[in-house]
Amino acid sequence: MASSSWVEELRFTQLKIPLSIHESIQVMPAGPTPAAPGDSLYLSNLDDIVGARVFTPTIYFYRLEDSIRPVMETLRQALANVLVPYYPLSGRIRETHNGKLEVFFGPEQGALMIEAHCEMALDDLGDLTVPNPAWAPLIYKFPNEEPYKIIDMPLVIAQVTLFSCGGFSLGLRLCHCICDGFGAMQFLNAWACHCKSW
Repeated sequence: MASSSWVEELRFTQLKIPLSIHESIQVMPAGPTPAAPGDSLYLSNLDDIVGARVFTPTIYFYRLEDSIRPVMETLRQALANVLVPYYPLSGRIRETHNGKLEVFFGPEQGALMIEAHCEMALDDLGDLTVPNPAWAPLIYKFPNEEPYKIIDMPLVIAQVTLFSCGGFSLGLRLCHCICDGFGAMQFLNAWACHCKSW
């Protein structure tokens, strides 16, 4: 009796994605929030565990057809609007004297948006429905970034890569201490709604 495998091993061709970083933009909430500079929010014990002290990376691809709205400006303005109700994502994580984590709100923090450009087209990336490790350059990481480093980091890090075909990718990193998968999708859906209404 022949055994059948339920697991298919994927093999990826060598793919290099050359890109250039055009600019980094600090995005603040577009309006007043319940947190003033100097305020802080304690994290729950569940959100404070070491295993949650990571950034969750995701990537989304979009093909544009005859869009006259500038991608970066649309995404930036929509992010600023959505950071008003999702204001904890505009703060920074810090450790208190007893080792507990909290979200601290200081002046000029906000989310981080990176604008990158790539000479490739989206079709050059292969099957966009199958995650590929070669896409790592499409998700921004700070130079010399340490694993599990979340202290004093932006809690939303979004890299928008504009491709030669007119499409773009959104490489998103959200601090897992602040939102789980369900919360991240709520945030992303709210951001998308603001983009559509802009």
